[in-house]
Amino acid sequence: MLLRGGHLDAVVQFQIWDVNPDDIEIEMNDLHNRLMADKETLRSQGFLIFRSEQTTTSEFVTSLNAWRKTTQFKFLFEYQYSDGALSIITRIPIENDLYVKNSPEQEISTVTDAIQRWDDEDTNTLSVIANSDSNIKVSGLNVLTHLPGGWLGDPVIIDRTNLETVAPPTVYGTLNDFLDTVTNESSPDQNAQITFAALDDFVAELTTEGAP
Repeated sequence: MLLRGGHLDAVVQFQIWDVNPDDIEIEMNDLHNRLMADKETLRSQGFLIFRSEQTTTSEFVTSLNAWRKTTQFKFLFEYQYSDGALSIITRIPIENDLYVKNSPEQEISTVTDAIQRWDDEDTNTLSVIANSDSNIKVSGLNVLTHLPGGWLGDPVIIDRTNLETVAPPTVYGTLNDFLDTVTNESSPDQNAQITFAALDDFVAELTTEGAP
């Protein structure tokens, strides 16, 4: 999923009013204690920095016949927005609203890469294509999977081919044989193919990285 966002660096000011100067001190201390006690909760909600800046002494406001005390907290807030993303896999339009959903300032972007999404609705071909203007080197293949237990999936076919080739590809029985021939520096097979009987077999050939 594409996450976009920004930082808001600001100061928030609280004022406490009371007719009793002793009560206003108690109320101000209670405010500070509650905010500091919730510091970790605030951080989990995006407040990267939250600290007390300054607090004034109590002052009597004659026109209102009341006491006032002011305190300021500095914060750095990180906001993120990513609405309408259909998948954590790219090549999907993503709608981004800065503050209000479906606002006039909404951005719509499509992120593309050598990535394809397979699910129960579609299994589009993943094509990585070089041409006369770009020379592409494939150095690895990563797969993010979540497969139902006991479900093996449909066959998976990997080809290295030339779009101008009309002859049938050479079929290899193991992934190692396929990789050895297509990566041969002197005479790589440019019309090679390997078929895995099921998606589960294909995934089993990959090395696991990180926690599930």
